[in-house]
Amino acid sequence: MQNSYTGRLARSLTAAFAVVALGSLLLAVCGCPKPAEREPLGGTAEDLRLTAQQQGPEAAIAQATAEAERDQTADAYERLAQAYAMAGKGPEAAEALKKALEIQADHPKSVLAMSIILLEQADSLAAEEKTAEAEAKLKEAQEMSERLLDDGLKGPEELQVVRARAVRARGQAEEAMKGIEVGLQQYPNSAPLHCAKADTLLQMDKIKEAEASYREAMRLAPKDAHYVRGTILLLLRDERPEEAAALANEAREQFPGDPKIQLAAGDALVAAAYRSTDPTRIEAGIDSALAAYEEALILVPDLPPAANNVALLLADRGQQLERAERLATNAVARDKKNNLYADTLGWVWVQQGEYEKGIKILREVIKRAPKNSAVKYHLGTALAKSGTSVAEGKKLLNEAAADTQRPEVSTAAKAVLAEL
Repeated sequence: MQNSYTGRLARSLTAAFAVVALGSLLLAVCGCPKPAEREPLGGTAEDLRLTAQQQGPEAAIAQATAEAERDQTADAYERLAQAYAMAGKGPEAAEALKKALEIQADHPKSVLAMSIILLEQADSLAAEEKTAEAEAKLKEAQEMSERLLDDGLKGPEELQVVRARAVRARGQAEEAMKGIEVGLQQYPNSAPLHCAKADTLLQMDKIKEAEASYREAMRLAPKDAHYVRGTILLLLRDERPEEAAALANEAREQFPGDPKIQLAAGDALVAAAYRSTDPTRIEAGIDSALAAYEEALILVPDLPPAANNVALLLADRGQQLERAERLATNAVARDKKNNLYADTLGWVWVQQGEYEKGIKILREVIKRAPKNSAVKYHLGTALAKSGTSVAEGKKLLNEAAADTQRPEVSTAAKAVLAEL
């Protein structure tokens, strides 16, 4: 079976290409670690951590609650927010921070933590396509971060990064760059600020300048996987898959336990494989990509993009289709609005000969993505081979075959047409 195209793979990062590390705190531009994957609220107090480890998170909350009720200080309520964060209670953590900021509007740790929470809330709203609400949260995050910046935007490094992210997400790249340049004058060796600069330059389509900034972040923080991953995905965006694959292989050795590095490596290896015209090299590249995605699944079972990509590559080969169906079904269940995942599940069903099910879901996908050549190829194949509508199937396959921007899709569609 022909491969359907690396563009159908679920990317490990999408809108931007890096995560910035702020000491023990991770502030993400995109593909960001979830709150549980970083130190809660900028680093948890050691006594609260010890209580949580020995007696459980609820004991730490009880300890911090007693302190807050007794002391009624911003420090005490910020500690309570830490305890709630350790227990995974985000809304309660936010309420504790609000109380801290009511007591002291410029309390540094509370300002930083609330800025991050507002950014995370904006991310969630944007994912739900609640644009107006997301914009409001971004504006709040910007204003919160600016509480500790002076009129010239000088101030704590962490808050300069938060502001840059919020402003850029609001579509104001030049304004974001203004603040970043101020920050780099204060902190020239700040890897997070160089990364923020790279992300902003990407938004401005200044690829070469963005690459230089990512590589500077890598130089300054060579043990941080986030900057390496950002560089890999930038190289893919710049259509340099061989370079991306070489860097990805190095990164897999350096950061074997990072699932997002494995995802980025899989993307790079697939892209590099499809750049070749040698069938043997293509198959070897796909084998390597599968190994990277499988490693990501070992590290984080059922990780949606990894599950989707394994399912897609297996379906392309017509192999392990029951497992491919299980993986694709799990990915769709985690994100029902994701066209990539739905397309993969439909394609798996087509490869299983479950044409009716495959056609139904692929018709839904093509309504949402009518110009996507890979979906046309998948649906066209299903319609033509099932006999449901040979004419419509051929039409879709011809459209896919004519897409010169997607040579893998074009080749695959032509192969099916030749069989009809």
